[in-house]
Amino acid sequence: VSDGFIARFFGGASGHSIVTSITPDTLCAGSTLNIPFTAAGQFNVNNEFLAQLSNNFGSFSFPSVIGQISGTGSGVIAATIPPYMVEGSQYRIRIVSTSPAITGTDNGRDIVILALPDTTVTITGSIPICAGDSVTLCAGYRPRFSYQWMKGGVPIPGAKGVCYSVRDTGVYSVRILNRLHCPIESRGIRVSLITGPSVTVAPAGPMSLCDGETIVLRATSTPPSPIQWRRDGFDIPGETNETLTVGAGGVYNAIALGGNGCKGRSDTVLV
Repeated sequence: VSDGFIARFFGGASGHSIVTSITPDTLCAGSTLNIPFTAAGQFNVNNEFLAQLSNNFGSFSFPSVIGQISGTGSGVIAATIPPYMVEGSQYRIRIVSTSPAITGTDNGRDIVILALPDTTVTITGSIPICAGDSVTLCAGYRPRFSYQWMKGGVPIPGAKGVCYSVRDTGVYSVRILNRLHCPIESRGIRVSLITGPSVTVAPAGPMSLCDGETIVLRATSTPPSPIQWRRDGFDIPGETNETLTVGAGGVYNAIALGGNGCKGRSDTVLV
């Protein structure tokens, strides 16, 4: 951030001048600034002072009006850099009046405007998500930008990466700061959860077997759903009935696949 700089204009109307002071000379698109100015000469009661911003090449062929004030003398214009401005390092600002019509020279010094980050968030996975699953949200990466993921507008501790994995319900967004720390926040993405069937296995364990003995486990799912039996964390091929005859020790449980695509998992039974 540099010291302020001054532009002076002695207008076509005799005795008129406009002096502006602008600080800083590096700005973010969408940011605000105050432009104090000193006006000398007689301005009419219906006069407006307008602050104009050039394009990123310093041309005022199609200036953007970034602030204005009614008055006949000195004042301060509260200005806003349009959020859609492209990034550039040759912007200029000038002040014009309407009555009489006086066009000031530009500030005489290039102004850097940094574009706001792209706030598009991509979603890897599907929403809603099954309980226990996750969906990944990613912002567009740009060097020297920083990221803070939010849930319900509140920063999530430690969630400062380009991507964030979501496992809970809520409305998620990302706040992105460019190298001037100008913030912009993405739209909120609502994540909801759906659950699979509930499933229980009886009898509950632990249970003991002697050599040659077997025990029958029964899975009950609500609502009734297809079953897949598992032993020690792996599917048992072909065991998709409600009952399972067990003749060997291990940790057993049942998985029920619901019509919504989500799975329900029973507690484990130690045999």
